[in-house]
Amino acid sequence: MRNKFFKLALSAVLSVSCLAAGFTGASGLDGNANNITKDGYTITKVSHPDRGSGQSDGILSFEVMGEESNRNQSYIWSSVEYGNYIYLGTCWNPISGIYYRNLKNNLTSLFEKRGDKNPGQKAGTVATNILNVMYDGNFPDGATSTKGTPCIMRVNKYTYETELVYVEKESSAFVNWNGYRMAMEYKGKLYFACAGYPTSRLLQIDPKTKATKVVMQKTAENSAFSNGIRGLTVMNGKLLVSLATDGADPDHMFENGSQLPQAYQNAIKAIAKKDVRYKDDNPRMQGARLLETDDPENVDSWKVIANQETFDNLPACWIRDSINGGGLWDLAEFNGSLYVSMVTGKTDATTGVTNKQGFAVYRGDPQKDGSWKWTPIIGDTSKGAKYEFGLGKKQSCAGNLYVYKDHLYIGGYNDPMLDLAEIGNKADFHLLYQDLKNPACLNRMDKNGNIELINDDGFGAASTQYLWRFSEYNNKLVIGTFDITTLAKGFTQLTDGSLSEMTPEEFKKKMDYVEDLLESLKKDPSGVAVASEDESVDEMMDQLEDMKDIVEGDNRSREVDQDIVEVYDELIANYKKFVKPLLHEINPELEKQIDDIILNSTVENFVYYYGCSQIVSKQEAGCDVLVSSDGVHFDALTRNGFNDKYNHGGRAFIPTDNGLFLGMANPFWGAQLWRITDGSENPKPDTDKTDKPDTDKTDKPEIKEDQPSDKGNTTIKPTETKKEDKKKVNTGDHTQVMIYVVAIIISSLAVVLLKRKKAEN
Repeated sequence: MRNKFFKLALSAVLSVSCLAAGFTGASGLDGNANNITKDGYTITKVSHPDRGSGQSDGILSFEVMGEESNRNQSYIWSSVEYGNYIYLGTCWNPISGIYYRNLKNNLTSLFEKRGDKNPGQKAGTVATNILNVMYDGNFPDGATSTKGTPCIMRVNKYTYETELVYVEKESSAFVNWNGYRMAMEYKGKLYFACAGYPTSRLLQIDPKTKATKVVMQKTAENSAFSNGIRGLTVMNGKLLVSLATDGADPDHMFENGSQLPQAYQNAIKAIAKKDVRYKDDNPRMQGARLLETDDPENVDSWKVIANQETFDNLPACWIRDSINGGGLWDLAEFNGSLYVSMVTGKTDATTGVTNKQGFAVYRGDPQKDGSWKWTPIIGDTSKGAKYEFGLGKKQSCAGNLYVYKDHLYIGGYNDPMLDLAEIGNKADFHLLYQDLKNPACLNRMDKNGNIELINDDGFGAASTQYLWRFSEYNNKLVIGTFDITTLAKGFTQLTDGSLSEMTPEEFKKKMDYVEDLLESLKKDPSGVAVASEDESVDEMMDQLEDMKDIVEGDNRSREVDQDIVEVYDELIANYKKFVKPLLHEINPELEKQIDDIILNSTVENFVYYYGCSQIVSKQEAGCDVLVSSDGVHFDALTRNGFNDKYNHGGRAFIPTDNGLFLGMANPFWGAQLWRITDGSENPKPDTDKTDKPDTDKTDKPEIKEDQPSDKGNTTIKPTETKKEDKKKVNTGDHTQVMIYVVAIIISSLAVVLLKRKKAEN
């Protein structure tokens, strides 16, 4: 059926964003939006209070690292209180950089084959323009997002002064630090778990001197393995850490041969030499580890108390797996036992088929002889688990654990990122639709091991895909969620009403972005120009100029209420008139592939796409912050990210004597810090003068310029000397990228023609 190209086009919009990995509501803030009063709570924006939605934040002063760097400090991923300060670990932009990098890498190859001059530079420009069309320029510059490091900062909880504490000094073209995912205070020192590739670390900070030390480090040899430290907790006076390792021998990296660039191998060998060699009875085993220590600085004190086999080989630890190989996800002590949640959904390395499966939970009980006894609680019922995987929801791929009063709370965590990848690989919207139909749920377990369901509908929001973080403040349970609406609307905007809701200025700006994209797609010939390609692009650009004139002249012309079938017809007409001739000149084989898809695809995937679009169109963008005095009945302090649709997650809570601080996840404009008070605060600043912040900015980081050039910025392929590497899952190709570009052009022109028709009538 002809209509199927619409499905293809919109699936392509999702495809590029998912090649390696995953986000409308009230628009701007009003004059009082940074100060909110609700149900006895006062909620105030602490970081850059003079800035609102759509303006850079990142918490630190712009003088320290620069505004663009601040903007890329996009998540407050971890937090811990000490003295007068709250310490915050950030996540460097996890979305913009991924999108840009995958687009650029694939487009570079395409433009090389087409014969363009400077294909790498051109691909970077086109990638930026595509993201601008999708998100109206609200993403940070993609090239910048791929060049940076996260940081650890501290904020005075009384004066709100900020200070940079630490930036990783060993970041380079070959070692990438994603961020500091967890933090914990232990015996007067602060510990931050740094996720990265190919190396992950546990960093110790002395809050009195700011001295730092790496007390745990693991480096992966296999680039398909999800190397990282995730869980941190303290139990029975010991620090517990969960991590994953590919079993590489740090003294013999790549000795079996590798096709990786020699410079990369040398860099990894050098950093692996610094790995911490803790005692492990099976050091070459690939998979999860759970370690304990009572003296983190003493390598001999580290002890493996559980591994991959302990948990019946359930932890998923490969990047291709659920949540990019979440492994041992979270740790919590409850009722004298340790509870460990783990990601179990695995992807077959040969077929690329993912076994969608919910999380598992095991209980660990320490024995008198120092060993541990492990019991499955949630997981494989044939092996003794009382409850099935994910508590009956296979979409619930991970479980966030938190103890409140007499219960262990389990917050559901879906994996829409993996399901978006299915659209990129197979044009399959079914899994994403199921995520939206099965949003994050909340359960709790009592001291007798009985689990009850508290909520299974995302607290009324299908877009709530994670119950991300929990906290307790003045005896009340507080939950921060992750909301996918703003990200998803970048993909569904053609049919979810977003375009018709734009002001004339906003719509004109989008058309400018589309025009920039079309201009950047013109061929830069190394030989004889193909005139028909540029002529097709020029005709499309003329259409856009006409559209901008219409928008400026009549706001009513933007009210699109035409039947969706007519929209499909316009799309097909656009394809035949503009895109098909262009494809015929560029790549006749690709033209045939797209024709075959248009003519032969079934309607099923479009039905699921439209189902996704309809759901997203009804969601309020921005995360929720929920509060409860009994752990069962909840009120919302916000349903829209504190009036900021770009705040898609409430990620880090820090309860203090001066209010509950909340670090936000905002991949568009940078993390924010908010303060929630209820009038009961009793601030008592520590008068210890050693805890004052520096004022000379001597900790300002040195920005290194050792990133690879455009020519060297290619996807590093894993060694093919190992069996598992030969069967690496295919996560996308150049065809998907070209279809993505086609989708952007068609979608924009469809709106142009529809709005022109309204204007003419």
